[in-house]
Amino acid sequence: MVLWGPSGTGKTTLARIIASKVKGRFEQLSAILDGVKELLAVVENAKKFQQIGKYTLLFVDEIHRFNKAQQDGFLSHIESGLLVLIGATTENPSFEINKALLSRLSVYTLSVLNAQELEQILQRAFKHELLTLPDETLRMQIIRASNGDARRLINIVEHISLSGLTSLNAESLNQLLQDKTSIFDKGGDIFYQQLSAFHKSVRGSSPDGALYCMARMLVAGCDVKNDCQTFVGNCLRRYWQF
Repeated sequence: MVLWGPSGTGKTTLARIIASKVKGRFEQLSAILDGVKELLAVVENAKKFQQIGKYTLLFVDEIHRFNKAQQDGFLSHIESGLLVLIGATTENPSFEINKALLSRLSVYTLSVLNAQELEQILQRAFKHELLTLPDETLRMQIIRASNGDARRLINIVEHISLSGLTSLNAESLNQLLQDKTSIFDKGGDIFYQQLSAFHKSVRGSSPDGALYCMARMLVAGCDVKNDCQTFVGNCLRRYWQF
């Protein structure tokens, strides 16, 4: 299977939970750091454990970063049953994973976490760090700052813990959250979704919506000259006759 979703939605955690429930050997590779050599080592170990009746569950993080030849290396081992593959990706599998490999995998989409889910994680994180925050407004501010990303939320809580503040108020929390960044994947799905939202806002004669979408892209780091200039300029000339 492939777990497809934004960062901080629990892809790695889910893979570990699956491995623990089915009692398979858990191996993990990172497509950023590992390559064919590391995959061959996993395969050799899997063959040894297969002889004593244990199968290997291989989790590959950022699987889309493997090139075509590296992805082809999984095919025979998946078909033979030697490896049970779980891949994780933040990119659209239809574009980033070979068709031959993708046809052998089930794709499961993970969405950004909602406020209720993040509230549960926030409570656990505060309990782990021996912190309390009874003010619901401040808790919601932390949740909004995490932008659906559990990892970012946990980092915020750790930042609060390391700050040594004995009490947290709106001013001190704003100070801690001032380096918040927006989600923006240059050239990826979110990039085109935001451009599409801008386009539709212009087409629908919604200046507030168009300005919001444009501002969101610019704040997140969109390069005006190279990334947006042609698209935005064409929209403005076409619909607003600039």
